[in-house]
Amino acid sequence: MKDDFFSTFTFMQIGFEAKRIFQNTTGLGNYARNLVDGLCTYAPNHQYHLFAPKQTSLFPIEKYSQVSLHVPKGFIYQHNKAYWRSRGVSNEIKKMSLDVYHGLSFELPRGLEKIAIAKMVSVHDLIFERFPEQYNPIDVWISRNKTKHACIIADCIATMSIQTKQDLVDIYHISPDKITITYPCCDASFLQKQPADILQQIKIKYHLPDQFFLSVGSIIERKGLMKICEAMHILQAPIPLVVIGKGNNAYAKKVRAYIHEKKMTDKIIFLNEHPAASSHDFTSSKDFPAIYQLAFALIYPSLFEGFGIPVLEGISSGIPVISSRTSSMPEAGGKGALYINPSDEHEIAHAMSQLLNDSALNLQLIRHGQQHAQEFTKEKMARQMIDLYTSFV
Repeated sequence: MKDDFFSTFTFMQIGFEAKRIFQNTTGLGNYARNLVDGLCTYAPNHQYHLFAPKQTSLFPIEKYSQVSLHVPKGFIYQHNKAYWRSRGVSNEIKKMSLDVYHGLSFELPRGLEKIAIAKMVSVHDLIFERFPEQYNPIDVWISRNKTKHACIIADCIATMSIQTKQDLVDIYHISPDKITITYPCCDASFLQKQPADILQQIKIKYHLPDQFFLSVGSIIERKGLMKICEAMHILQAPIPLVVIGKGNNAYAKKVRAYIHEKKMTDKIIFLNEHPAASSHDFTSSKDFPAIYQLAFALIYPSLFEGFGIPVLEGISSGIPVISSRTSSMPEAGGKGALYINPSDEHEIAHAMSQLLNDSALNLQLIRHGQQHAQEFTKEKMARQMIDLYTSFV
């Protein structure tokens, strides 16, 4: 529900680096889409300009009268869109009357420092600095240079957690006065109780068991799927684990080998391999709120996150959550999760056993989680950003 807060601000022209709005179906894309949708919904009196290499169906701009799309024009930029993003966008902004330009994911274009507008960048995490061995060295070098450049020229850096703010201070030596924490939201559909008939349709569509633990995230070492599988084996869990996530790297192969060796193939269900996972409703995450709400509990033992959106999605969905006591996960889960050492499969197994055997604990976690989720609404996200933009205009 809108209030007078948003009507007190002078009209602004706000630009966004928007590649991931149109091309990323997961975390960074969801963050950017939720932000722009929230701003259009709760602060519709401003004009929003999206600078993106191309338009796709991921974000239907025709729904928003306040949104303008800017794509590469001219032979050079159309055939070198990376160059347009890194330098050409600044040439376009020079010709416009923007009040603010916001890089939604780690970067600001070269040349923007010479233009007299407010400059903001969202830095979601510095995981590539903390775990460089899990990335291609060239990708680490590119990410480091883009992020450092953006942090230097920005008037303000927005982070999604206390953890990322501290990392910017410790690793890049950024003044904490330049950094503001602006919490994200998850899609409002996770907060809405799905009707029983929809839940039944989704259960049938994906052949889901009556009860299951849920794991969500790319199958990479940092996300901890192996530790969940080891905990499942220790516990001899009476219900299976449903995994949403892809991975075809050495770590993913190691996980699958372990599952085969321990004869757990009937206990670990890779939902991305189900025929229905090729549908738009799965690839766009439309079916995810129902899948979450069908789950017994979410297990998310990531070693490190800039925020941990699946934790927020879990507590918003009204299910218990097991997550790590490291980095930003306690910020995301509040009192709605059991926190464990993500490197200790025995501790994970113990937490799973607690949930399986203590219904009162489950209800307590669900109640606390849904209360905590109210701190991360789309309206609050829009309110934080509009307030921040105005402070620099």
